[in-house]
Amino acid sequence: DSNLGEPIGWLFHCDPRFLQMAPIRLVRSMILTKEEPFLKFIMKNRLLHPPLKRLRTITSTRFGEGGAIYSSLLSLFDLIAKEKVVTLIEHLVTKETSLMTALKPKCKAIATIMGSFGELNKARVKVAQGTSIPISKSSSSTEIIAALTKSNSKEGLPPPGPQPLAAKRKAAFSAAA
Repeated sequence: DSNLGEPIGWLFHCDPRFLQMAPIRLVRSMILTKEEPFLKFIMKNRLLHPPLKRLRTITSTRFGEGGAIYSSLLSLFDLIAKEKVVTLIEHLVTKETSLMTALKPKCKAIATIMGSFGELNKARVKVAQGTSIPISKSSSSTEIIAALTKSNSKEGLPPPGPQPLAAKRKAAFSAAA
Protein backbone atom coordinates (compact mmCIF):
# COMPACT_ATOMS: atom_id res chain seq x y z
CA ASP A 1 0.00 0.00 0.00
CA SER A 2 1.37 3.35 -1.01
CA ASN A 3 0.49 6.56 0.77
CA LEU A 4 -0.20 9.33 -1.73
CA GLY A 5 -0.59 11.92 1.01
CA GLU A 6 3.17 12.35 1.33
CA PRO A 7 3.92 13.17 -2.37
CA ILE A 8 0.92 15.49 -2.43
CA GLY A 9 2.37 17.24 0.62
CA TRP A 10 5.65 17.69 -1.27
CA LEU A 11 3.82 19.48 -4.08
CA PHE A 12 2.67 22.14 -1.62
CA HIS A 13 6.31 23.03 -0.96
CA CYS A 14 7.21 23.60 -4.63
CA ASP A 15 7.85 27.15 -5.80
CA PRO A 16 5.58 27.25 -8.86
CA ARG A 17 2.01 28.00 -7.81
CA PHE A 18 0.53 25.70 -10.46
CA LEU A 19 2.26 22.73 -8.78
CA GLN A 20 0.82 23.76 -5.43
CA MET A 21 -2.66 23.94 -6.99
CA ALA A 22 -2.45 20.51 -8.68
CA PRO A 23 -3.30 18.36 -5.63
CA ILE A 24 -6.22 20.63 -4.77
CA ARG A 25 -7.64 20.23 -8.28
CA LEU A 26 -7.11 16.47 -8.16
CA VAL A 27 -8.94 15.99 -4.87
CA ARG A 28 -11.70 18.41 -5.90
CA SER A 29 -12.38 16.56 -9.14
CA MET A 30 -12.45 13.23 -7.28
CA ILE A 31 -15.01 14.63 -4.82
CA LEU A 32 -17.17 16.06 -7.62
CA THR A 33 -17.63 12.59 -9.13
CA LYS A 34 -19.40 11.57 -5.88
CA GLU A 35 -18.43 7.97 -6.54
CA GLU A 36 -17.72 5.79 -3.53
CA PRO A 37 -14.45 4.26 -4.84
CA PHE A 38 -12.93 7.74 -5.27
CA LEU A 39 -14.08 8.83 -1.82
CA LYS A 40 -12.64 5.67 -0.25
CA PHE A 41 -9.38 6.30 -2.12
CA ILE A 42 -9.24 9.83 -0.70
CA MET A 43 -9.77 8.52 2.82
CA LYS A 44 -7.43 5.53 2.53
CA ASN A 45 -4.54 7.64 1.22
CA ARG A 46 -5.31 10.62 3.52
CA LEU A 47 -5.44 13.01 0.57
CA LEU A 48 -7.15 15.68 2.69
CA HIS A 49 -4.37 15.80 5.30
CA PRO A 50 -1.88 17.87 3.25
CA PRO A 51 -4.50 20.48 2.25
CA LEU A 52 -5.55 20.80 5.90
CA LYS A 53 -1.93 21.26 6.99
CA ARG A 54 -1.39 23.86 4.26
CA LEU A 55 -4.54 25.72 5.30
CA ARG A 56 -3.33 25.74 8.92
CA THR A 57 0.05 27.08 7.79
CA ILE A 58 -1.55 29.85 5.75
CA THR A 59 -3.97 30.89 8.50
CA SER A 60 -1.26 30.85 11.19
CA THR A 61 1.03 33.30 9.39
CA ARG A 62 0.49 36.93 10.18
CA PHE A 63 -0.32 38.11 6.66
CA GLY A 64 -1.31 34.83 5.03
CA GLU A 65 0.25 33.59 1.84
CA GLY A 66 -0.82 33.33 -1.78
CA GLY A 67 -4.46 34.29 -2.22
CA ALA A 68 -5.12 31.77 -4.99
CA ILE A 69 -3.98 28.80 -2.92
CA TYR A 70 -5.86 29.97 0.14
CA SER A 71 -9.09 30.51 -1.78
CA SER A 72 -8.84 27.18 -3.59
CA LEU A 73 -8.28 25.39 -0.27
CA LEU A 74 -11.32 27.12 1.19
CA SER A 75 -13.39 26.21 -1.87
CA LEU A 76 -12.32 22.56 -1.51
CA PHE A 77 -13.61 22.37 2.05
CA ASP A 78 -16.65 24.47 1.12
CA LEU A 79 -17.44 21.87 -1.53
CA ILE A 80 -17.34 19.08 1.05
CA ALA A 81 -19.59 21.07 3.39
CA LYS A 82 -22.12 22.18 0.75
CA GLU A 83 -22.37 18.82 -0.99
CA LYS A 84 -22.63 17.12 2.42
CA VAL A 85 -20.24 14.34 1.48
CA VAL A 86 -21.00 12.28 4.58
CA THR A 87 -18.11 9.84 4.31
CA LEU A 88 -15.56 12.65 3.99
CA ILE A 89 -17.16 14.68 6.77
CA GLU A 90 -16.90 11.72 9.13
CA HIS A 91 -13.34 11.03 8.01
CA LEU A 92 -12.21 14.62 8.51
CA VAL A 93 -13.71 15.00 11.96
CA THR A 94 -12.62 11.61 13.29
CA LYS A 95 -9.17 11.23 11.69
CA GLU A 96 -8.04 14.87 11.47
CA THR A 97 -9.46 16.08 14.77
CA SER A 98 -6.52 18.22 15.89
CA LEU A 99 -6.24 20.08 12.57
CA MET A 100 -10.01 20.55 12.32
CA THR A 101 -10.33 21.98 15.84
CA ALA A 102 -7.39 24.32 15.22
CA LEU A 103 -8.97 25.59 11.98
CA LYS A 104 -12.58 25.77 13.19
CA PRO A 105 -12.45 29.35 14.52
CA LYS A 106 -10.60 30.60 11.43
CA CYS A 107 -12.51 28.93 8.59
CA LYS A 108 -16.27 28.95 8.16
CA ALA A 109 -16.18 25.85 5.92
CA ILE A 110 -14.38 23.82 8.60
CA ALA A 111 -16.90 24.98 11.22
CA THR A 112 -19.73 23.92 8.88
CA ILE A 113 -18.18 20.48 8.39
CA MET A 114 -17.89 20.00 12.14
CA GLY A 115 -21.49 21.17 12.61
CA SER A 116 -22.67 18.67 10.00
CA PHE A 117 -20.89 15.92 11.89
CA GLY A 118 -22.76 16.94 15.04
CA GLU A 119 -26.08 16.77 13.15
CA LEU A 120 -25.21 13.27 11.92
CA ASN A 121 -24.49 12.11 15.45
CA LYS A 122 -27.76 13.61 16.72
CA ALA A 123 -29.61 11.79 13.93
CA ARG A 124 -27.92 8.53 14.93
CA VAL A 125 -28.99 8.96 18.53
CA LYS A 126 -32.56 9.87 17.58
CA VAL A 127 -32.88 6.87 15.30
CA ALA A 128 -31.36 4.55 17.88
CA GLN A 129 -33.59 5.79 20.71
CA GLY A 130 -36.90 6.84 19.28
CA THR A 131 -37.70 4.66 16.32
CA SER A 132 -38.24 1.01 15.61
CA ILE A 133 -35.73 1.08 12.76
CA PRO A 134 -33.00 -1.54 13.24
CA ILE A 135 -29.61 0.11 13.53
CA SER A 136 -26.22 -1.44 13.99
CA LYS A 137 -22.78 -0.03 14.71
CA SER A 138 -21.86 -0.63 11.08
CA SER A 139 -24.76 1.46 9.72
CA SER A 140 -23.47 4.30 7.59
CA SER A 141 -24.56 7.90 8.12
CA THR A 142 -26.38 7.90 4.80
CA GLU A 143 -28.47 4.89 5.90
CA ILE A 144 -29.23 6.52 9.23
CA ILE A 145 -30.28 9.83 7.66
CA ALA A 146 -32.49 7.94 5.18
CA ALA A 147 -34.09 5.98 8.01
CA LEU A 148 -34.65 9.14 10.03
CA THR A 149 -36.21 10.88 7.04
CA LYS A 150 -38.62 7.95 6.54
CA SER A 151 -39.59 7.89 10.21
CA ASN A 152 -40.12 11.66 10.29
CA SER A 153 -42.32 11.57 7.19
CA LYS A 154 -44.51 8.90 8.84
CA GLU A 155 -44.88 11.11 11.91
CA GLY A 156 -45.52 14.25 9.84
CA LEU A 157 -42.21 15.84 10.87
CA PRO A 158 -39.89 17.65 8.45
CA PRO A 159 -36.78 15.78 7.25
CA PRO A 160 -33.52 16.37 9.17
CA GLY A 161 -31.01 18.95 8.05
CA PRO A 162 -31.28 22.49 6.77
CA GLN A 163 -34.57 23.46 5.15
CA PRO A 164 -35.67 26.51 3.24
CA LEU A 165 -37.63 29.01 5.32
CA ALA A 166 -40.84 28.40 3.33
CA ALA A 167 -40.64 24.65 4.03
CA LYS A 168 -40.14 25.30 7.75
CA ARG A 169 -43.19 27.60 7.85
CA LYS A 170 -45.28 25.05 5.94
CA ALA A 171 -44.21 22.26 8.29
CA ALA A 172 -44.96 24.39 11.36
CA PHE A 173 -48.37 25.39 9.95
CA SER A 174 -49.34 21.80 9.12
CA ALA A 175 -48.17 20.60 12.53
CA ALA A 176 -50.28 23.26 14.27
CA ALA A 177 -53.39 22.36 12.30
